[in-house]
Amino acid sequence: MNFNFIRVWCRDAQGQVYALNEGYQCSMSSLADARPDPSAVMRGDSNNSVAIHSKREECPWWQLELDRPTDVVSLEFHNRKDQHGVRAKAIAFEFISESGKVIARYARCTKATQTQILQQEYQAWHDNVVDALKQAEKYGLAQRFVAEWEAYSQVAEVTQESKTQLIDCLEQCLDVLAIAPRDLGTSASESLDIHIGNPNARFLRVCCFKRRMMRPLELSVDVGGKQPISLSESSVSAHDGQVLAAKQTYWCAQAAHLFELDITELKQHNIKLWAADDYSQEALVQRLVQISEDGKNWHTIETTLDNMLLHHQLMAMYEWVLGPGLSERFAYRVGEIVALYRMAPGRGAKRLLRPNNLPLQPFLDGVCAGGSRSSHLPNVIYTRHGIAVPFSEQDSDFLARRMFEFAEFLKGEFGLKAFPCYGTLLGIHRDGDFLPHDDDIDLAAIVDLPQGMTYLEATEYWAERLRKAGVECRPPTPESLNLHCYFADCDMDLFLVYRHPSKMNKVWTHMQGYKTREVRKDLLEPLGTREFKGHTFYVPAKVEGFLEDRYGEGWVTPDPTYEM
Repeated sequence: MNFNFIRVWCRDAQGQVYALNEGYQCSMSSLADARPDPSAVMRGDSNNSVAIHSKREECPWWQLELDRPTDVVSLEFHNRKDQHGVRAKAIAFEFISESGKVIARYARCTKATQTQILQQEYQAWHDNVVDALKQAEKYGLAQRFVAEWEAYSQVAEVTQESKTQLIDCLEQCLDVLAIAPRDLGTSASESLDIHIGNPNARFLRVCCFKRRMMRPLELSVDVGGKQPISLSESSVSAHDGQVLAAKQTYWCAQAAHLFELDITELKQHNIKLWAADDYSQEALVQRLVQISEDGKNWHTIETTLDNMLLHHQLMAMYEWVLGPGLSERFAYRVGEIVALYRMAPGRGAKRLLRPNNLPLQPFLDGVCAGGSRSSHLPNVIYTRHGIAVPFSEQDSDFLARRMFEFAEFLKGEFGLKAFPCYGTLLGIHRDGDFLPHDDDIDLAAIVDLPQGMTYLEATEYWAERLRKAGVECRPPTPESLNLHCYFADCDMDLFLVYRHPSKMNKVWTHMQGYKTREVRKDLLEPLGTREFKGHTFYVPAKVEGFLEDRYGEGWVTPDPTYEM
């Protein structure tokens, strides 16, 4: 058993909804050495995708015991984000009274439960699609959709003709309804213009949904042509009830990020919103813009989430109609929606494509198509990290400067000689630039394995030293020897290469497929130097030998899909 995060929503005596953050104890049937704290799942895990992990056993369990009887409103469950999230498909939740009686049980894994869920969800989705088509004045398509759906879903034996006709109808619905969300630029000239409309409105808030971010988001607001206001994220805890309501409606939304502004003195009811930087821009794609007269009851005046939800519902219906044999066109549509809404969990799409033997290219084509429909956001590609902005869309001089500054920081602070490695080194050596299809900077540093520590313990030791020096960082998985580092306004990977005192001719680090193994030390040390974009960087002793050991003899030929 392993997953990332559970939030328990409760109601107090005054009827206010809040997220539980105290007054409980957690236990687990067993604990893996890498994840020894069963309560970590209640805090959520910003270091990687797994907060708790049991040992291999039959029927593992995790338990939350409250200090006193509590009115539990809802349970929010966040699975791990990688391909192993499929392990949670058979998970079940039980709610137990003070006397030990099971008062509620929930699971999606039983046939009866799945049938009930389908009956409830698909009817609501059907009605939502029909309403949206009518609002778009596509009355003929709405009538056709109703007729085709009933003909397909209410017969004992489905014909291939009716299936084909319904799929064609769903494709037409997607063409009409899957519109690109209005995205925000990074300047006033690329703003989202909003008319508030209510003269009694006193408060404005923008709620956007994205994964947990390592740096705070920033939003710029122009109120009636005055000096723009820069807003930083507010505390979500003050709006727990509203956040819960939004997440229950928009079930695919991730962590909430809130911006608030008192508009009591606002004389004009026209405002402009834009992202303060590139980092915040992508997070503002999935958003709600709301106003309130009292700060408690909120009215939505602009949102991209309704259409995103409708898009998801159409895709879920599409998948159900196709059955086990998903199509290349469906793969294209998956890529399209993932890119349109800049969905961070897009990396999970590989788990959809592989079991259905779908080629990757239609999905990648959909990603390109969806990403290109944005007005202000840069194009995106699909990498092993999911949806990402490739280096071809970024300033390579800026990236080289930040890489150099981080390397100099590591040298000055810790005496480390950091050098470009893996994809970054490959691009510099072979192409003289960053790889156009790459999306992250790779640096490595050779260090001694501290006595008495394992490689994982040593990595956490270095992570703690970096954090104390002011660099936010996290290992991407519990087994990783590298750290995702957030330096200034740039994200980079730092790979730790360990010297082992008992193996003088070898070092230990990541190589193919993120697997760790021994590597010949003479490929790396003694380090040399190389000029790149006006900066001097350390490089491995035998650059081509290192690249061949990592990528094989084919490293000389560009392959944008290598990591896929």
